[in-house]
Parts: sequence; structure tokens; C-alpha cells
Amino acid sequence: MKKVIIIGGGTGGISTAAKLKRERSSWDITIIEPSSFHYYRPLWTLVGAGLTNKEETKKKMEDLIPDGIN
Repeated sequence: MKKVIIIGGGTGGISTAAKLKRERSSWDITIIEPSSFHYYRPLWTLVGAGLTNKEETKKKMEDLIPDGIN
């Protein structure tokens, strides 16, 4: 079994982990991310424009990590 460690649980790290898990389901994949929350920063342009608030861009990290990934 291959072991993969991804440093960073941002959009890129989570997307990479999900793709690897789909393509190599037997691999042991771990994301290292110290934050408890993820902010979807592309939406911050709308925060700056006053069309939404920063809390709308905030999600719990545990809700974003795909099943089967540590």
C-alpha cells in the first residue's frame, strides 16, 4: 500500500486528495492542515463588494475532507 501525505488542506490539497483517492482507492492518503476551518477565498470579492459576508465563505474542515482520507 502506498502512503501519501498532502501538506495543506486548501482547495488544491483537498482536490488532489479526492482525485488520488478516486484513482487509487487502496492508497493511504493523509492531509496535514492545522486550521479547523476553510475559507473559500474566491468568494471574498463578493464580501468586499458587500454582497455577502465572510461567514458565508467559512466551512468546517472536517466537512470538506472526503471520506477515506485522514
